[in-house]
Amino acid sequence: MLDILNTCWTWFTTNIFTQTAQFMALLVLIGLLIAKKTWYEAVAGMLKAYIGYSVFNIASNGMTSTFRPILLGIRDAFNLNATVSDPYYGMATINATILPDLGRTASLTALAMLFGFLLSILLALLGKITKIRTLNVAGNCLNAFAIIQVCAIAMCCPWMSDMEVIIAGSIFTAVTNSVYSNCTVVAAQSLTDGAGMTVGHSQNLMDAFAYWLGDRMARKAEKKGKKIKYYDDLNLPGWLSIFNDIYVSAAIVMFAFFGIIIAAIGPDKLALIEGSGYTAGASFAMYLFTTTMKFPIYMVVLTTGLRMFVSELTVAFNYISEKVLHGTLPAVDCACFYGFVTNPNVLTAGFLIGSLTMISCTIIGAVAGIPFVLIMGFIPMFFDNATVACFAHCRGGIKCQVICNVITGIIDVFLGGLGCYIMGFTAYGGAGMNVDSAATFPVFGVMWKEMGWIGFGIIIVALLAIPQIMYFKNKETYWLAAHDWEKYKEIKYGNQAVD
Repeated sequence: MLDILNTCWTWFTTNIFTQTAQFMALLVLIGLLIAKKTWYEAVAGMLKAYIGYSVFNIASNGMTSTFRPILLGIRDAFNLNATVSDPYYGMATINATILPDLGRTASLTALAMLFGFLLSILLALLGKITKIRTLNVAGNCLNAFAIIQVCAIAMCCPWMSDMEVIIAGSIFTAVTNSVYSNCTVVAAQSLTDGAGMTVGHSQNLMDAFAYWLGDRMARKAEKKGKKIKYYDDLNLPGWLSIFNDIYVSAAIVMFAFFGIIIAAIGPDKLALIEGSGYTAGASFAMYLFTTTMKFPIYMVVLTTGLRMFVSELTVAFNYISEKVLHGTLPAVDCACFYGFVTNPNVLTAGFLIGSLTMISCTIIGAVAGIPFVLIMGFIPMFFDNATVACFAHCRGGIKCQVICNVITGIIDVFLGGLGCYIMGFTAYGGAGMNVDSAATFPVFGVMWKEMGWIGFGIIIVALLAIPQIMYFKNKETYWLAAHDWEKYKEIKYGNQAVD
């Protein structure tokens, strides 16, 4: 019997739980059935959600597969002594090299992900006590978090047994997934005007900070009688109006930005980079053009998929939330929020400013000989910066967006590099540091190494205290932010408009 159950669970984990499109489709089907929709309406909704997320995934994977090899190739092309920070590159390094060197197996991360997800459900079910209002359902993100976080614990605490690593990893992934996404409730509801979902990616803390800073800047400006400047307010003169179109703007920016990087690498070195798509003797100019133009093309595909997926998930999960999880909001992939920005150029500007900051920090670190400098991969470079830009611009406009993207770039490269150095990732040349991990792992790593279980306990207690503090500071509106956004706005802002 146990063998049968294990086989069934292994199949479910491999084919559904860690495959976000299938997992989301299953959630939509369950939600629509709970809502007593007809079987054909439920099946139609499930298929639309699956198709929509699959389309979105094609675009996301296309962006990553196109630009990651170029960014990773910079290190080898210019002989930089730096660690490459990219979730997929980091996961590959962990599974192929780090875990075997530690005498561990990937099964530890799989079990931690499973039990961590179950603990997350428990934290949501006990929301009145834990003050958790969210549940992370982004399976691809849950898988990446488990691999990176469990490996970090195993590296810092080599004295732990496999069972202890699983226990520590399960608790840590559950608490971070729940607490971090819970921090984004107000920001996500404000950006989407109450769409009923939060962020379940890896820049949640920075998203929450960006919105908080933007809200403070907006309130300060209003007191002084000033107006916050948004991208919608920019009436570009003459030929600059070409940037009013998101896809044209993205094409021009990417051609200039990645064009410089590709040109700096040069055709000879580029041909040696695996996955670059360039072959010796081919037209270098045409390769540069067609490669950079893939970015706006994938943006079109991405936004098309998001419209299908988000609408179905929101409707279905509302019923699951009301009937099963008592009003818990789903935490979904960060890109699901890109369709809610008032001006899509926010994404391009956020990516450009954050990326320039990251590259500048990498160059400064390399020149200064800092031993923990990072080269950021495409996923943190784009998704960290674009997502933070959405929430910064939501209330704080252009000024807040620029400030937060610069901060994001500095944290990702320098604090992320410090975290890799403390934990030991630097020795392997690959890690998966997004901004949440970059901001916290330097402290967590020291506490795990120096204090063992005591340090681990302090971290968990401190994390669980965050939603408690948020609740006691905003008792009147805390639950309304998740359950009744219109009522929340009425109490919080009165007749004042919320951008």
